Amino acid sequence: MQRITITTLRTVCDFLNRVDTPNVYHISQAYGGYALHKECNAHGGIRDVFGSGHITAKDLYNRMQAFISGLNNNK
Repeated sequence: MQRITITTLRTVCDFLNRVDTPNVYHISQAYGGYALHKECNAHGGIRDVFGSGHITAKDLYNRMQAFISGLNNNK
């Protein structure tokens, strides 16, 4: 099984920014975990895409893959 690192998460985030809206998704790192944040307005407002707070890298990776899969299925 592949170890999920911050580099892995950033790579998936970069891909997400290419297939959805450019440069609105970012990886947040805090409290020993990770979250996918999306910019919501021009003033720097953000939201936690999954509403889960900061979770393990593996859990975030799996959620991001499912999110991308859902985007691809709706095209």
